[in-house]
Order: sequence, then structure tokens, then C-alpha cells
Amino acid sequence: MFIRLRFQVLLSVLLLSLSMSSCKKYEEELIPNNVAPPDNTISEVTMQTYVNKVYISVLGRKPTDLELDQGLEIINQGNLSVSSRLAFLDQVQAKSEYYPHLYSLARQELLNDLDTAEISGNKALFEFLLSQPEYAAYAAQLTKEIVRLDSMMKIPSNLEMDQPFGVAKMHKWCINNYFYDQLNMGTYNFVTSSFEHFLFRDPSDSELFGGSKMVDGFSGTLFFQVGSSKMDYLNIFFFQSSDYYQGQVRDLYQRYLFRDPSSEETVQLAVPYKSTGDFKELQKQILALDEYVGLK
Repeated sequence: MFIRLRFQVLLSVLLLSLSMSSCKKYEEELIPNNVAPPDNTISEVTMQTYVNKVYISVLGRKPTDLELDQGLEIINQGNLSVSSRLAFLDQVQAKSEYYPHLYSLARQELLNDLDTAEISGNKALFEFLLSQPEYAAYAAQLTKEIVRLDSMMKIPSNLEMDQPFGVAKMHKWCINNYFYDQLNMGTYNFVTSSFEHFLFRDPSDSELFGGSKMVDGFSGTLFFQVGSSKMDYLNIFFFQSSDYYQGQVRDLYQRYLFRDPSSEETVQLAVPYKSTGDFKELQKQILALDEYVGLK
């Protein structure tokens, strides 16, 4: 009996020793730089969706099969990294239809989708009236309208050449013409509509007062800048104030992300945009965000 008991004790000790040895043998070992591969199935779906979204956002249409393949090739090489997104966006923005689409959007939003033929038609009409003796008393006004319409007609060809600040110049001429004046008659409506379209707010009492005086040809102050003509108002509004550039950031956030940017997001993008006038870069920074891609 004593021998049997002693044997059982020895056997238990032996089994415990083997168990501890086994645990040590299979302890988890950390291997440096051992990163799990990406889920290529999910990534492929995300990549295709991203390419389609970008074409619709930037050009207003879906990509062709060839364009889809070319876009996927670029972003697949970087596994949808930010750098690969930016390279893909460069490719899309280089399309010949890029600037005409920007102008089309501006005409839709600011001029009720005004047809370009109507612009040239009105210019021809004003030129005819200018040649008629009975309209001699209106020569100065007719000449002014012809010059404004001519500047507007040059937007499609000048938009790319006007870079930087080409988009700001386009917006300037889209609201400085006969048609916009007809849609927003009177100084009060002109100033108010320019604030609503680009700053997404009504002007304050002081902004409305100073801006209206300026548009009517009197000395006025807007955004701490002094001017005495409608052209002064436009140049201050589009090129000297920060409000327009902040409004552009908000516009693209609403258009692409369906929300307003935070104060920090607005400052981060509006400051360099005002400095460089590079609308393409502003657009790329938003379209390359994880949020737009759908990664968060």
C-alpha cells in the first residue's frame, strides 16, 4: 500500500512537470513587423465605390469602363493610401471637361442654369441697340452691359488660364452681369444674395449698409476694406476677405460630405486656399479624406 501511494505521488509530480514544460514550449511569441494583410475583398468594393464617387463629384458623371480600370490601377498600387488617392484625383481633374463642368455648376446655382446661347444673344442685342441713334442716350449703360457679358462669355476659355484664383474670378463674373442683376434686382437684393450664395448667411446691418453704399458708387466699408464702386465690392468680397474662402470650404463639405465643417477644419483649408487660390488642391484635400472614401 505504501509503495502504491508513493508511486501515485511520483506520477502526479511527473505529470505536473510535463504540463509546465508544455506551457513553456507553446508560449506566445511576438514577431516584430508582423502586420496582418489587408482585407482585399472589402478594399476592392471600397475602391470601386471611391472611383465612381469621385467621377460623379468632380465631373458630374460615372467613369467609363476604361476610366474605372485606370483609377483602380492607381489606387490599388497604394492600397487606397492617401497618396494614391491624390494621384488618382490629379488624373480626374486633368480631364478636359473639368473646368466646363465647374462653370456649368456655377450657372446652375447662380443663374438658374442660364444657357450660354442666351448670353451671346443678349450681347448681340445690346450691340445692335448701341448702333441705333434713338438709343444714344443709353450708350454708356449699353457699353457697360456689353463689356460685362463679354467677360462672362470668356469664362469657359479663361477659367483654366486664370489660375490661380480662377474659380473666384468665375464667381465674380457670374454675379456681375445683366442676368444676375435681373434675378436679384436692386442693390439690397444684390448684396444680400451674394452673401447667401457664397457665405451661407445674411449680411449684418453694417455689412449691408457698407456694401450697398459701395455698390451704388459711394464710399463704404466691407470686411474692414474701403471701396467706392461695385467693382471694389466684388474685389473685396472675392479676393481680400477670408469669408469667401471659408464659404467655399463649407460649400464643398456640404456637397461632398453632407455636413458643415468644424471651425478647425474650416481654418485648416480656408487659410491655404486664400493664400494660393488653388481650388483643385482644396477639392482634393476633401475628396481624399477617409470620411469621403467611407473608411470611417
